[in-house]
Amino acid sequence: MTLVQYRLLFSALAFFPSLALLILPEAARIDLAYMLGIGGTLGALSLLTITAVHLAGAVAPRRPEPRTVDEGDAQAPHTPERLEDVDDTALEADDVKASETHEPAPPPVASLLVSGALRDLPTDLPPPEARRLRIAQALDMAAQPPEGVSGSPDHARACVIAQVADLWGASEADALDAAQITELALLDRLMHLPRDEAEPLIDLFIAPRLLRDAHAKIAALGERHAARLDGQALCAATERLRKTQVPARTPGGLLLALQALEEPDPDLWHRVVTEHDPEDATQAEAALWCVRQLGCHRATIALYLSERVAEDAFDAAAERGDRAWLAGIGAVLVNWGQGRYRASGIGLFPADRLIGQAPALSDALDRLSERLDEPRWPTPSGMMTVHTGRPPRPRPAWDLASGRLTEAPDPDDYAPQP
Repeated sequence: MTLVQYRLLFSALAFFPSLALLILPEAARIDLAYMLGIGGTLGALSLLTITAVHLAGAVAPRRPEPRTVDEGDAQAPHTPERLEDVDDTALEADDVKASETHEPAPPPVASLLVSGALRDLPTDLPPPEARRLRIAQALDMAAQPPEGVSGSPDHARACVIAQVADLWGASEADALDAAQITELALLDRLMHLPRDEAEPLIDLFIAPRLLRDAHAKIAALGERHAARLDGQALCAATERLRKTQVPARTPGGLLLALQALEEPDPDLWHRVVTEHDPEDATQAEAALWCVRQLGCHRATIALYLSERVAEDAFDAAAERGDRAWLAGIGAVLVNWGQGRYRASGIGLFPADRLIGQAPALSDALDRLSERLDEPRWPTPSGMMTVHTGRPPRPRPAWDLASGRLTEAPDPDDYAPQP
């Protein structure tokens, strides 16, 4: 490897210690944070930064002149193409100053971007004043995250920006020059964009593969953070419902309670489907209502129909003339056929427990069509197949027979699973 290649490698490590931590598997990050603690983890990142800066400086025989870029028109700083082009007088003056103060010369000011990137900026990049304000806000968030922001994707992005600014010796935006602000603005922009839209910006950086991996990790962090917020909102809504059930005048019944819950709860719906008493008309009606919700997970719906086929429920409903129940089943089959059920986070255990049951469902639909002398509903495609996913989250506070909450919901039951 050439000196330039080594320097790029060490600069990437220096600039992106936080991003490198994101690349680790989640289990490894948890173990690392548990062993070292917050202080130890930050110390390890600082040590990585210092070591990489030292190595980057060690392989660079000359220190380039400081960049001076006009605030209103950020351009790439001049970088000598050859060692002969460097101002020897300036270098000698720097060496004398360092020797007089008995301090080592500062490391070279490296760029996050490939050569020439600043000369061809995206046309929709905000003006320089807006870029500086955005970076200032990110640095403030990294230093003092507002309540509820710590651990969020926004906080993670802000910490990445702060890490780079710290390497440049700056803790505030005013200490950064125009070119550095522009580079951080590009980094901030790509971390906010969807992957396909971020790709052109990623290619402007000296460590594109590292940024692609980090982008994926931040996106996953965003999904997990959103799931955590949704779980907190659902737990709070469940607790509010429980408090309204305390007075004796509150109407009972599982279906009414499910409809009164302000937030959708697919895990509760799964429990109703798997544990309800089909002989109890109220519970059976509630189970059908659950699978008719478009947020119901595909595994839950498939299991519901499989169990109804096993109970000969289609034939029984036709015999007693239960058109309402059959209309509900028809609505489920239509929604499935139109691809309106998209949630698939909950799985079955074992995942292949429904394999081989498609013929039984098809036969039940054949008999139903003949008995009612009506057009046959189409057999749902991709229903009686493998359903992988997470286990359903427990909902022990619910009493299905009465539809009442017997205790306060446990927040841990609503948190995302690792």
